[in-house]
Amino acid sequence: MSGDPHVRGFDQSGGWSYHPIFAPGAWWLVHTESGEFQAQATYAQCGRRTGGGWQGWKKGQNTSAHCLQSIAFGGSLLENKGLVIQPPCDWNWGDMKCDSCTADKMPRVTFNGKRVDLTSNTPIEVAPKLNVKCRANRCEVMVDGKRVELVLSFHGGAGFEPTRTKTCTAGVYGSMNLWMTQGDFGKQCGHCGNNDGNSGNDNIYDVKGLMKTGVQSSGLCEASVNDCHQMFQEAHIPTQYNSNGDIIPADETLCGCNEEDNKCKQDDSRNDVASLCAKAYKKVCSKDASPTDDLHKPFYEECVQDVCLGGTAFTEIDVVEEGAADCTETESMNDDAVCKHCK
Repeated sequence: MSGDPHVRGFDQSGGWSYHPIFAPGAWWLVHTESGEFQAQATYAQCGRRTGGGWQGWKKGQNTSAHCLQSIAFGGSLLENKGLVIQPPCDWNWGDMKCDSCTADKMPRVTFNGKRVDLTSNTPIEVAPKLNVKCRANRCEVMVDGKRVELVLSFHGGAGFEPTRTKTCTAGVYGSMNLWMTQGDFGKQCGHCGNNDGNSGNDNIYDVKGLMKTGVQSSGLCEASVNDCHQMFQEAHIPTQYNSNGDIIPADETLCGCNEEDNKCKQDDSRNDVASLCAKAYKKVCSKDASPTDDLHKPFYEECVQDVCLGGTAFTEIDVVEEGAADCTETESMNDDAVCKHCK
């Protein structure tokens, strides 16, 4: 796996299996049926925000190109503890510079949530059956001897910066080689392919990292990582930026939040925030609220803003908290915007 990103599955002898170039967040690379070994990766926005070619904002995809950023290993073979390898530098796509870099250009390695102290080119047994050796911009990992081997190199950084003075002193995105023995962990799937010896059935993912329309769904092959299966800590998940380079909160991909880049279309499959607020009002108050009704406009304004800034959990909270609020003398003379009006 390399570039933005290009993926060659286990069964592919040359070329690329597919390109999940617009796939932000965490993804299954190797999802095994046995659960003995698992691998995940994060893809983050890379390149120069104002650059041409593959770089810069892509209006048709409502995002920019992504590259391999971090790798995580886990599974029962590692006592269900996670090894995470991050690049030496954090690339800020919005500001087009690095927010931070390790002093020695060494990748950042954590195991079971704790930082691993590394010495350049010196192998270390991080845990039973888990050995790591790193140097500047590079890590090598062996799991249970050579049952799984990884070589991860980091690049980019300073070359993306438009200024003469550089803040990136090391790599910000990765190129990965991963080796496994076919069938050693039972059935498997994910962005690295199903490792069944047939290269013809691996091209099942689209540019957003999701299974293509028409491909028969399979639990092992659903590459998007659910929160309960997440091997990365929250701090490891890459920041997302909009076309202006501003940080996008997690729920701002909902229609109606990021107005410049996420205007709702009639055929848009994403959730409309106003619709979420309306459903919450209906659930709590057992009646409808109209965004065009002056009575309910304050509720919609606050609910939409809260969802965009803090997430969908605020929909019902806005209804309940406002309805249960103590009434002031002024409020008692004016109905508030929720079902339990101050009287």
